[in-house]
Amino acid sequence: MKILFWKTFTQSELYNALRSDHERERGQAYDYLYKNVYPLFSGWARKQGGTQEEMEDAFQDGLLSFMTDIRNGKYVLMEQARIESVVFNYTKRKFLNSVSRVHRNTGTSIESFYHLIDPNAQNPLAALEEKSVMWIVERCLEALGKKCREILTSFYIEELSLREMAELSGSTEGSMKVERFNCMKKLRTCVVSKMDR
Repeated sequence: MKILFWKTFTQSELYNALRSDHERERGQAYDYLYKNVYPLFSGWARKQGGTQEEMEDAFQDGLLSFMTDIRNGKYVLMEQARIESVVFNYTKRKFLNSVSRVHRNTGTSIESFYHLIDPNAQNPLAALEEKSVMWIVERCLEALGKKCREILTSFYIEELSLREMAELSGSTEGSMKVERFNCMKKLRTCVVSKMDR
């Protein structure tokens, strides 16, 4: 039986190994991330109903995307950042995007179910009204533009922290908090104006 000894890294060592021109160093860093992040990611993705193939594809795509961003200088290590958390979020986003794409391609979407009123609802009119509000929110999200839509989706749907969002976008946590606040304010204004019609 062959025993593998896994190299351990500090965050700066890991970052430098991923940026290295030496294939062996990059390979060790890749193996380290795979060993330390994939079990957490696969557990999360399994809870989301992901298949083994979807999980493996999303993880490899996310890890490759992260490594590309490091090599191109799009991702720069921040003082409090944990690379493992950033990789988890890259892979999580790839998984959610691939699942979303599958639903779009098969014609299955949340909107396709809005015409159905919950037969078990005590008040079918209230259930229909709730679905109407959701439709308005989705329309307003679309109208906000890509940047605000990504910020709000990352924070409220993907449940990324402001710190994680800042790491992914290359900004600060404080500026991300301000952007999220401004985007939410725009969303509220849009929803209220459409509901008053």
